Amino acid sequence: CVSRSPRVRSRWRCPRGFSFRNGDQNSTGLAMISFTPSMKYYLYAHTTDMRKGFRGLSGIVRNELDRDPSDGSVYIFINRRRDKIKLLVWDRTGFVLYYKSLESGTFEFPRDHELAISWDRLWMILEGISLSSVRQRKRYIQG
Repeated sequence: CVSRSPRVRSRWRCPRGFSFRNGDQNSTGLAMISFTPSMKYYLYAHTTDMRKGFRGLSGIVRNELDRDPSDGSVYIFINRRRDKIKLLVWDRTGFVLYYKSLESGTFEFPRDHELAISWDRLWMILEGISLSSVRQRKRYIQG
């Protein structure tokens, strides 16, 4: 792990199996927690109080989206100013909460307020790519 202070570097410890060196892959060969295209992503269309934690957000999923928050899907929440986003997901043993706060700018959400979104759209939202200017070319999808 890389510490913020060079003097503390020798005492700074990463959790076992993790490495945060310059965004590199995990040097131990263990997989980092990540989102994949095979996961399901659900967007909560209303603004959310970002003070809510695991229980508050899972309550929104259960009561307002009528879904089971422990089904392994990723649930996406945004604040009123659209500069903070939280992603709630259940891994095998408990909830994981991802939080991103922008220093400047805002997140753009789909205008059609669709509930289910793809991994590609989530990635574009997180990276600041304008969803209205993106055109996807036609592809064959089996199924």
